[in-house]
Amino acid sequence: ERKFENIKLGDHIELTASVNKPFKATNPGQFDYEKYLNRRGVFTMSYVRDGEYTITGSASGDIWYFISKLDRVRDDMMEIHARQLKSPKPELLGGMVFGDNAVPPPEEVKDDFLKSGLFHLLAASGMNVGIIFGLWYFLSGLFKPPLASRIVIGMVLVAVYSLLTGLPPSITRASLMLELALIAKLIDRKTDNTLILVMVCVLMLLYSPMMIADVGFQLSFVVTLGLLLFIPMLVEKTKPVPEYLSGAILIPFVAQVFVTPIQTFHFNNFPVYSLLANMLAVPFVGIISF
Repeated sequence: ERKFENIKLGDHIELTASVNKPFKATNPGQFDYEKYLNRRGVFTMSYVRDGEYTITGSASGDIWYFISKLDRVRDDMMEIHARQLKSPKPELLGGMVFGDNAVPPPEEVKDDFLKSGLFHLLAASGMNVGIIFGLWYFLSGLFKPPLASRIVIGMVLVAVYSLLTGLPPSITRASLMLELALIAKLIDRKTDNTLILVMVCVLMLLYSPMMIADVGFQLSFVVTLGLLLFIPMLVEKTKPVPEYLSGAILIPFVAQVFVTPIQTFHFNNFPVYSLLANMLAVPFVGIISF
C-alpha cells in the first residue's frame, strides 16, 4: 500500500520537522544525492512519517488547480492498468507512457534494464508525443476539418499529454520541437529539425541551466542530434534496401553509439549486448505505448 497517497499535487501541507542537508557521495563513482537534488533546485530535506502532517488546503483558481486535475486523471489511468496487470507490468507500462516517476518500478527490474542497456525504455519517450499527434491527425483527417484547426487542436493535445507526464526532459524536448514545427506550418514557413533542436535546447537551459547535468536531458538531446545528423545519410547509402528495414537496424545502432559514452559515465556500466537488446525491444515499445 502506497504511503502518502492522500496527498495530491497542489495541496498545501503543514508539518513540523527538522531540516537537513542531503547526503554527499563519499566514493568516486558513487551516486551523489546532494548534487542530484541541487540540480532540481532542492537544497535541504526533511523526513516526515505518514500521518505526521496536516493538509490545510488544495489548489484552486490557478495553474496548479488545472495541473492537479490532470494529475488525478493520470492516477485514474494508472489504477486501470494496476487492476488489469500484475506487478511489475503496470509500473513498466506507466513508465513508458507517463514517465518513470508515475509509478516507480521495483529496484530489481530497474537493475535488469540498466544492465541490459534498456534503461531508457523505463522513461516516457519523445516517440509518445508523435503517437499522440499522429493519431489525432489521422482520425481528424477522416472528417476533413480545416487544416489550421487540426493543427491547433493537435498542439493542445500534445501540451496536455506533456503535462500529464510531469514534463521530463525527453518529453519536453519532443513537445517543444513539435510545437515549433507546427507553428511554422501554420504560418507557412520551412523548418530545419536540427535548428529547432538547438533552439529548444537553448530555451530549456535558459529556463533551468542546471538541467544540463541531468542524464535524461543529455541522452534526449545527444541521441536526437545523432539521429538527425546520421540516419538520413546512412539510409541513403543503404539503398535499395527498403527504408523501414534499414531504419529498424540503423536507428538503434546510431542511438546506441551516442548513448554509450553517457551511460558509461553516469552508471559505470557498458552492456555489450545492448545493441541487440534495443533492436529487439524498441519496436515493441512503440506498440505498447500506442
